[in-house]
Amino acid sequence: MDDLNSDLLINIISSLNVKDSCRLSQTSRRMCFLVDQCRDKIFPPGLVSMGSWRGDIKGKGNGNGATRSEKHIPVEEIYANSLKKLRAPPNFAICFLTGDPKLAKILHERLPPEAPILASVSTSIQSAGLGSGVECNSENALMLGSFHRTTFFPFNLNHDDSTDAFERLSENIAAATPNDAEAATTYWKYFTIYACGHLSNIDDCITQLQGRFPEAVIVGGVCDSAYIRG
Repeated sequence: MDDLNSDLLINIISSLNVKDSCRLSQTSRRMCFLVDQCRDKIFPPGLVSMGSWRGDIKGKGNGNGATRSEKHIPVEEIYANSLKKLRAPPNFAICFLTGDPKLAKILHERLPPEAPILASVSTSIQSAGLGSGVECNSENALMLGSFHRTTFFPFNLNHDDSTDAFERLSENIAAATPNDAEAATTYWKYFTIYACGHLSNIDDCITQLQGRFPEAVIVGGVCDSAYIRG
């Protein structure tokens, strides 16, 4: 295979399943590189993330440094660029804002009504685009995903809910579980939770959630406020 040109090898790799392509990538540095190229070009990612920070750049003015608009990518461009990189139309979105809700409004207007949207507002954002490092200068950040055969269930718990709110949530999650699933406790694999404001019982809620769904991964954080559509 060392004598074959790269274009032909990429065509061959594109016909392999994930397991076989992973095995091939371990045989040599060249194969590892070609498998990565094949994944990027032929199989675009199902998850794309992008922040607004352009990086340390010089301004276009008279030596006074870059302006705010020069340092940050407009939210329309963030959405458009993320959409171009995605392998298929998005079916969920998570955005992070420091103030202006324009990015959330764009998602609300342009994504299909059935696509869940989670918007988190915070005074500081840490963003990491695919293939780039982590930075904390972005004013807006977006994560778009396209996952077929995936069931999403948006939910929220208000801080003034009664103590049986988690039980009601569990019942709703069980009702949203497809009929052919073995059990609701094993069907749901991933939870994203953001605690907003002064939600004092968030630790108890997460503990209960993990106890009810022991095989699930739970990620998230704390924010000033949030918006969810679903």
